[in-house]
Amino acid sequence: MVQVGRENPTHIAVAFDTSEPTQRHIEFPDYKAHRDQMPEDISIQLPYIDQLFDALNKQGTTVIYVTHSSSLADKARVMVEMVDGRLVLN
Repeated sequence: MVQVGRENPTHIAVAFDTSEPTQRHIEFPDYKAHRDQMPEDISIQLPYIDQLFDALNKQGTTVIYVTHSSSLADKARVMVEMVDGRLVLN
């Protein structure tokens, strides 16, 4: 994240997964079946990462979240929804 501060970006994109089941879990029951749990040293940093992106946004950086998480999506000022690569809501 130090690099972000040096570069002073105008836009940044972030992809977050969700622990909640999604359509992909229904279509592919083995989706993530063999994936290890997130290491604790990463999971405890998530609130700070979220605060960092909020701060960047307040400074004028456009932050684009790609997520299935409704709690992250609820924070958006503009939301677009895509299904199978197609825009369905704007």
